[in-house]
Amino acid sequence: MNPIRFLQVNSYGSSPWGKGCPAVCMHLEQAVHHNVTDAQKLQMAQEYLAGGAGGCKEVAFITLRAGKNFHFQVFDATGELKMPLHERSIIAAAHTIYRGVGPNAAAPGSKPKPVMIFDTTAGPATMVVKRVAVDLGSRMLHRYEIKLPCLRGRKILEPVTNPESPLGAYLFECLYSVGKFNPPVVAKDDAGPKKTNRFAARSEIRAENTLAFKGLANKAASKVVEANSGNKTDDRDDGPVEIPFLPTEGSKSNHALVLLYASEEAIRKMKFDCDRYVKEVEANPSTKLNVGYIVATAPSKSGKTDEGEDCTFVTRVFDGSTGEEQEATGSVMSTLMPFWNEKLQEPKLFNWQLSPRKAHIVAEIGPNQGKVAGDPDDEFNDAKDQVLMSGVVTACWEGMIPEELFNPEAVLDQKGRRG
Repeated sequence: MNPIRFLQVNSYGSSPWGKGCPAVCMHLEQAVHHNVTDAQKLQMAQEYLAGGAGGCKEVAFITLRAGKNFHFQVFDATGELKMPLHERSIIAAAHTIYRGVGPNAAAPGSKPKPVMIFDTTAGPATMVVKRVAVDLGSRMLHRYEIKLPCLRGRKILEPVTNPESPLGAYLFECLYSVGKFNPPVVAKDDAGPKKTNRFAARSEIRAENTLAFKGLANKAASKVVEANSGNKTDDRDDGPVEIPFLPTEGSKSNHALVLLYASEEAIRKMKFDCDRYVKEVEANPSTKLNVGYIVATAPSKSGKTDEGEDCTFVTRVFDGSTGEEQEATGSVMSTLMPFWNEKLQEPKLFNWQLSPRKAHIVAEIGPNQGKVAGDPDDEFNDAKDQVLMSGVVTACWEGMIPEELFNPEAVLDQKGRRG
């Protein structure tokens, strides 16, 4: 029999339980599974995802082809995904190959190749993954490394810090961080008449909060009055009692909008009103951000993760279309690395993504070294810089899809053997 074998892993997680981003890869061989159609792959993905599938939202398929690179595809419940940089599934595929799950498993005692090359249907045309060793002194840690483009963002300081601008008001209503401060006390002489804003018709409380929000943004930190311990926390039904923190800086590339906050605490307490976000886009198409991700980031408070790994900065990542929080998202390093490198002047940085399952991502920025080993096209050829992103992959479980489910010619006898 020739079943399709698969491996589910946690990408960017050092534990098989509750860490990193769940990802699954199904491994086919062209010589054996050439009759498997994309429609059948979609059916497999739909069935796998229907039961929850350990938190997976997509299914990767790799096909071993004689004399060629691996063919790589990703499906969700609706069809094949064409979005580039499915790095979570790419490193899951690399780990599937390295563990010998599926066809062409390495012979006992042989050493798998550390470089795996994938041809994709979404772009870039070729992705190269390296398995690299990291010496931690007491143990060796292996990570899977991918070369990413360096996508430097354009600074957008004023639209982010001004809640009356389209982008500022947009973020104020949808993406907010609950702080431990009250609005600053403003003298009547300085307050001036209240300005009309697009939130006034919705609620007087929200209108007042918007003005107080602007006042906080324009005040020095030393002039902000600390909240009393008896104050309530944020309540979206009645309007926030504790004022949300504005980002201090913003940067936007075609891939991600990066928002810098003053503290790790602000990132941890951040909330995203997804329903409001979607309604805002539908009602005001001109406010659409046109980015894949919205990334909130801040310097690490302790320099370590909960597991004791190095940490330079923390992040929370949200989908640019729906506002839903994303698990481990290594592709945003394309924009985050040049952003943080400019501030810290450090070529190698460590990101701790504070999503529900957490994720630890290592990235390095440096002069472009030309083609990555085995990459014939090198579509990420940047004249200035490149970003090398890496993460740990931990296997959770293996499984298989029996051949008779996708090959009608594989008839079984009464004892369950192929006829």
